[in-house]
Amino acid sequence: MKNAIKALVLVALFAIAGIANAQNSASTNGTATARIIRPVTITKNTNLNFGNVLAPNSGTGTVVVSPAGTPTYTPAGIQPGTQGGLGGAITAGQFTVTGEPGFTLDITRVTTGAAVGDGLGHTMALSSFTTDAGANPVADATGSIIYHVGATLSIPAGQAIGQYSTTASNGTPWTETVAYH
Repeated sequence: MKNAIKALVLVALFAIAGIANAQNSASTNGTATARIIRPVTITKNTNLNFGNVLAPNSGTGTVVVSPAGTPTYTPAGIQPGTQGGLGGAITAGQFTVTGEPGFTLDITRVTTGAAVGDGLGHTMALSSFTTDAGANPVADATGSIIYHVGATLSIPAGQAIGQYSTTASNGTPWTETVAYH
């Protein structure tokens, strides 16, 4: 009987040791997933256009075009009325960003030195750029964001008459950049 008890004790000890060993390790397989999303792009739809403007008699005049396309003239006398022609239509710049629907995007702009030129050595500075895009715009269900950019054009007294553009040989454009947040 003593031998039987010893045998049972030994069997119990081995069983406990086997259970303890089984509990000391475990394994499983890890899984990985990925989803390729569409790249973000930006397209200019409409140019920022300050329209027709008169140079002030003295000092510096400004035309501010808001993101809504509304102009403000300082002094008021630099506004020639609603004359049409090459520079007549006043518009905010409009851009379309495309990316992944529902994703937040960062829109930034580099405006250092931005200016319109006439290709003949005359320039006017652009500054104080504004936008209606908001701080953290989110792409809509189609993956798009359409936003507008306004700015201030500074016109010195005696500015040379002519057509001015950031694309002229002495103009300097600004840069719009977009990236996923």
